[in-house]
Amino acid sequence: MATEIKTYELCVVTKDYRYITVEAASEQDAIDKGWDEVASGFIYETEATDHDTDIYLEGEVTPAKGGVK
Repeated sequence: MATEIKTYELCVVTKDYRYITVEAASEQDAIDKGWDEVASGFIYETEATDHDTDIYLEGEVTPAKGGVK
């Protein structure tokens, strides 16, 4: 059986709070993808290098409800 891909919202905390969405098979995979984007410099490179960075999983995005579960 194929793994279901879901959309998750993450909060990336550097200098400010930034919200991103990622497609992932699990919550842990979503967090890992968030860190990959920070490490690649794609997200707020200056903020990520000049400040402590944390990532919080906000939850699975539910398009029908227009928000996060």
